[in-house]
Amino acid sequence: MKKTIITLSQIIILAVTYFIMARLALLLAIPPGFAAPVWPAAGLALAGGLVFGYRVLPGVFLGSMAANIYVAADTLSAGFDAKALLVAACIALGAALQAVFGTFLVKHASGISMQLSNIASVGKLMIYGGAIACVVNAVIGPFMLYVSGVLSSSELVMNMCVWWGGDVIGVLLFAPMFVVLANRYVSALRKILVVVPVMLFTAVAIFAFTTSKNTQKALHQNTFEKKAGIIAVELEKEIEVYKSVLTAAQQFINSSEEVTSKEFEFFAAEFIWDYPGIRSIQWGKKVYQKNRDEYERNIRAQGFPDFVIKDRIDAGIIEPADARDVYFPITYLYPLAGNEAAHGFDVYGPDILTSDLRRAILDKARDMGQAMATRRISLVQDEGTYGLVIYNPVYAHGRDTGSVAARRKHHIGYTSGVFTMPSMLTNIAHKAWQDNMDMILHNVLEGQDKELLYDSRTPDYKEPVTPIKISDTAAQFRVEIDMAGQKWVLTLVERNQAAGQGQNWYLWIVLVGGLMCSAVLGGFVIILSANTERMGKEIRKEGGTVTKAAVVSLVIAGISFVFSFAVWVEYNKQESRLINQIAQEEMANTTSNIIENVTTAVMALERMAARWVARGGTPFKEWEIDAQSLIDDYTALTTVEWADKSYHIKWVEPLAGNEKAVGLNIVFNEERQKALEGAAERDQPTLTPPIDLVQGYRGLIAYVPLMVNETFDGFIVGIYDLQAFLTNIMPHHLRESFDIRITDQKKDVYSNIETMEMSDSAFTYKTEFKIFDRDWTFMARAKPVYFDKHKSSYSYFSLLGGALLSILIGISVYTVIISYRRNILLQQSEHALQEANEELEEFAYRTSHDLRSPVVSSLALSRMLEKHIADNNAEKAEECLHMIVNGLSRLQDLIEDILSLAKTKNEKESYEEVDLSEMVATTLAKLKGMDGFSSVDFRENLEIRYLSGILKNRLKLVVSNLLSNAYKYTDSSRETSYISVHSYRYGDNIYIDFEDNGLGIPEGNRDQIFQMFKRFHPKASYGSGLGLYMIKKSAEMLGGDIIYIPQKQGSIFRLILPDGKA
Repeated sequence: MKKTIITLSQIIILAVTYFIMARLALLLAIPPGFAAPVWPAAGLALAGGLVFGYRVLPGVFLGSMAANIYVAADTLSAGFDAKALLVAACIALGAALQAVFGTFLVKHASGISMQLSNIASVGKLMIYGGAIACVVNAVIGPFMLYVSGVLSSSELVMNMCVWWGGDVIGVLLFAPMFVVLANRYVSALRKILVVVPVMLFTAVAIFAFTTSKNTQKALHQNTFEKKAGIIAVELEKEIEVYKSVLTAAQQFINSSEEVTSKEFEFFAAEFIWDYPGIRSIQWGKKVYQKNRDEYERNIRAQGFPDFVIKDRIDAGIIEPADARDVYFPITYLYPLAGNEAAHGFDVYGPDILTSDLRRAILDKARDMGQAMATRRISLVQDEGTYGLVIYNPVYAHGRDTGSVAARRKHHIGYTSGVFTMPSMLTNIAHKAWQDNMDMILHNVLEGQDKELLYDSRTPDYKEPVTPIKISDTAAQFRVEIDMAGQKWVLTLVERNQAAGQGQNWYLWIVLVGGLMCSAVLGGFVIILSANTERMGKEIRKEGGTVTKAAVVSLVIAGISFVFSFAVWVEYNKQESRLINQIAQEEMANTTSNIIENVTTAVMALERMAARWVARGGTPFKEWEIDAQSLIDDYTALTTVEWADKSYHIKWVEPLAGNEKAVGLNIVFNEERQKALEGAAERDQPTLTPPIDLVQGYRGLIAYVPLMVNETFDGFIVGIYDLQAFLTNIMPHHLRESFDIRITDQKKDVYSNIETMEMSDSAFTYKTEFKIFDRDWTFMARAKPVYFDKHKSSYSYFSLLGGALLSILIGISVYTVIISYRRNILLQQSEHALQEANEELEEFAYRTSHDLRSPVVSSLALSRMLEKHIADNNAEKAEECLHMIVNGLSRLQDLIEDILSLAKTKNEKESYEEVDLSEMVATTLAKLKGMDGFSSVDFRENLEIRYLSGILKNRLKLVVSNLLSNAYKYTDSSRETSYISVHSYRYGDNIYIDFEDNGLGIPEGNRDQIFQMFKRFHPKASYGSGLGLYMIKKSAEMLGGDIIYIPQKQGSIFRLILPDGKA
């Protein structure tokens, strides 16, 4: 039961992890979204099978199923269905089978260790589990998509290759890493050394790909927006052109006391011919009830015998209108053919189909003095094509329309036009198509609901039968357009992404190449870390340490990273300077464009003034045409006026909406009067500061003096919409990227922000310049988005690359140090082994002789002893017995020294603190029984009494042997003998001198002092010859050394120990 729970847990964990990795990888997928250039989940699946066995591989099926359901549902239908489930299940089954097949191949391949400690193991895992096994789902997955109709036959092979490549890279990159991570016999340090560099390098590769892709996408989007912005401006101009037709109709109505049907037809025919988007042009005269009969008779007399004012009672049912106070019947319309039913229709009357919506629009148009459009309508005449009606109010010519009450009083009717959306947008849609764009136009209603007006993606330009999804990767552009009181939203979408953005194969090469390098790096690091770990273990066994190697490698890696970071900081500084320089040039160009465009616009007025001066005055009709031409040429120029020499406005173009300007005195304050008089005297244009006009916009007024025969004849006056003017000069991307403020003596000319505070934290620009007689200040501050667009991603590559390089340098240094230390230890081991072999040979020879000699002599003496006993010779027998005892005693001493030697080399003990005085005293107590002990003067001078970190038994052997030898080899010929022990500190060491005035070491034997079985005074005392050899070995085990210092009388043995070190 417990085993089953563990297995289920492993399956669930594998499924969840597979799903997460798959979803992340699908962010890089190519259309239709199932194949990605890297598929880490394939590596996870193989590693799961290798580490935990076949029993956990159902988790691969579940994880793959869950991940692909999303893609299948989104790709195959509007929502989840059985087909999507089937496709996802087949792909998931292929993933599971691939994991089973890969696990089988790897497990049955010879020479593969799951610790991946050699090239063969890593290579076979990559070949069997990657290149070969990944063929399984690379065939099953795309083939299922082909059968399902998602892929065409031309796309099948391409997707198979991408699928196989993605799975192979996923296995190469992640399977070895997952196997090492899941192996409990692999140390944590090795796991870190494997995971960190591989993940970092992978992150660099993916980051390089995504940032390059995003940068290219941003550049493409920017280019797309520029083209789309031009189309949006063209659409706005097209709308204005169509609206101007109604304005022209208004002026035509006002040009005559009574316009006839024939005259209206002649007027409208030209526009219908020139503008195919106009379905009909209409004139709806205001008719009071008292004048209804006379009005109807007048129209009938013009050739329409059945004419009557009509109302729509219901769909398709039109009857004569009931009596009411006022009517706005369609008096004239062109073309009449096909529109007969609309002739006489009262647009202001009750309508069951439109309720009061149309009447509200008409009232609003009348009260505001502006054209107003209806919502979308379906035109029966054009087979249900979408269209709209625009109503333009007409007022009695020359009457005051400055207030709502005045406009209502002098309102005489509406010119209106019925416009068909497809025909109206034909030219714009064609331009969009040429620029690889689909065009969608919506009307935003109250509550933000939308109604479609036009969609170039459908045959009838209406709503598609099934929703058309816009790809998230397609470039898009949206802009709001004011259409006669309605808010339109224009959406331009990239039609063909392949044509617009290109295949960008180099991006995939960057990604795949980077990931392949990561995979190779991963294999290298896995093998390198295994060898390093093995060498580290060998060093520890030999008594070495890896701490210093780790510290050195970390320090070097840290220095490398600091250097990389410094390079990155400097790169960012230089890049920021470059971006600031680019921004500086861009702002300077913008300033120049403003000066040039404003100057050009005013110079157009000067040319108009020059024509006036050349003619000695311009007739009104010619002036009107001249003014209208200027307005058409300069979008921001809203009004052209002529003010006479008394500073009163006499002519205005356009007159509609500007009736109140006629007769207005342009000298509205003393400052303006001085400016105008100065301009007249200098014969130079003068500009006003920014003025908030009653029309609802901030304007700039230019006055160009007229000097006819050196006589002042007034001004040509131009009124400019500053917002429109400067918006056209400064492109959309510039306004999106900068906070901009333009002032004229602290009064805003243009601003897209509330405040402008100059700071050093970001790019700021400020310049002052003259526009004719005005002083303007241009200020700009770059937004973060500007730096995001221009900042290169390579700086991050350098930082990440530097971090990766630092890690690799650290690993390499660590490996080199460990290898070097290992080689030294091997050399030392070989040298020690050679010495040991030599010592063993000598030891075997000496011990065989020294052990054999007492035994042989004892046997011979035993036979002599038997003879002397038989001869009853007690004296001789006692002598033989004494000699046997002496021989066996020497044999016992030799055996004890041999045992001590073995103990010296093999005994393990811990470090501790030692009282040297106590150790000397204990040793002397054991030597008191020796002959002549009392006659020797012992001297003790211990400056250093306590020794820390000492192997006590090793020091005890040194002290006891040296003191014992000093007592054994005293010089009996001397009157006084002494032995001295003196400890002191010198530099980083502790010195212990053992001095005596005994026999010393003969000069010819001093180079053999510390060799085995060397006896220098056998007559004085016959020892084993191992004492000094054991002293030398013990001193080395203490981390120090012992040296012999010859004296004229006696000798000094100096023990050198590290101070406080073990």
